Amino acid sequence: NLTLDRFMQEVWLKHGKTEIPYTIADLQHILGSVSGDVAFASTFFAKYIHGHERFDYARLLQKAGLVLRRQFKGQAWLGDVRWKDGSAVILANTVMDTPIYHASLDIDDQILKLEGQNVNSGADVDDILRRHKPGDQLAVEYAHRGEVQMSMITLSENPKLMVALNEQAGLPVTAEMQGFRKQWLESKVVETK
Repeated sequence: NLTLDRFMQEVWLKHGKTEIPYTIADLQHILGSVSGDVAFASTFFAKYIHGHERFDYARLLQKAGLVLRRQFKGQAWLGDVRWKDGSAVILANTVMDTPIYHASLDIDDQILKLEGQNVNSGADVDDILRRHKPGDQLAVEYAHRGEVQMSMITLSENPKLMVALNEQAGLPVTAEMQGFRKQWLESKVVETK
């Protein structure tokens, strides 16, 4: 009967309720105890906590008749850029393997021009990106620590994901999926004392 709720209850009982600080090793030990499988806990932590493997959420969601898919399939993307005081600014460290990361842009850099075109609003950026596809290269002019610099950005496909019901995606829904979904979404946490 291994669930995230069961694991979190055990963490609460051993560390939250008792106000005893915990370490990553403590969490691994609790997972091994709750699951009854120390080897599973060790492998899980090696892959997903200490390592960089991505969990296969698509497979897990499919059990509930849900599909994980690209929200903006086929659309060009340059990375996460926000608007601050009327300027396109990178407000956080750039994420590895994103187009702006590979173009050497970083936190606090301000994008001035894309393809030689002034960038004065999010609509300007969106308009430029709509004319391109993943893999296209754009010249970017940006301010980095007060200096204007040039680089090339190779656009990628927008990686943002969404979860949709199989029904919405035109995929089959079995009684087993519906039962799993119902049980999952209607589960109640029972407080243990």
